[in-house]
Amino acid sequence: MISPNKRILIVDDNPAIHADFRKIFAVTARDPAVDMMEAKLFGAEPVTPTAVDRSFDLDSAYQGSEAVDMVREARDAGRPYAMVFMDVQMPPGWDGIKTTAKIWEVDPELQIVICTAYTRHSWTETLDKLGHADQILILKKPFDNIEAQQMAVALSKKWNLVRELTARQ
Repeated sequence: MISPNKRILIVDDNPAIHADFRKIFAVTARDPAVDMMEAKLFGAEPVTPTAVDRSFDLDSAYQGSEAVDMVREARDAGRPYAMVFMDVQMPPGWDGIKTTAKIWEVDPELQIVICTAYTRHSWTETLDKLGHADQILILKKPFDNIEAQQMAVALSKKWNLVRELTARQ
């Protein structure tokens, strides 16, 4: 069995956003002794490890053209990304909508999360420019950590399931 693809590309011109994503997806080990004390103190069952693997392999691009190059290189190396967190505003280069379109020319299977604090592009305008309504999610800034985690888990799983289904056909 092939190990699941947990590769994510973060595309944003702001280095602080990249740091935030790295904190969101940092894997922290739980201390079993603390779990036992909590269980005794609160009368609950000890925490058992969850079946959901929240560890991801993160890469960063700071402009759209860099992101397209990274997607191409990853695909050509046989290590494609499963998903992208894409900022909309990235001066002075391409915006996130144009970058997404260029990325899909290289790798049309990628799942994309459009991250924006502004509603300059409506959902309808975005779909008119990009299509692929089943491969885009919108994440409004500022976002909650759990929203980003849920999207990463769900979209990487979706990418892997589509790959598995395609291989069986």
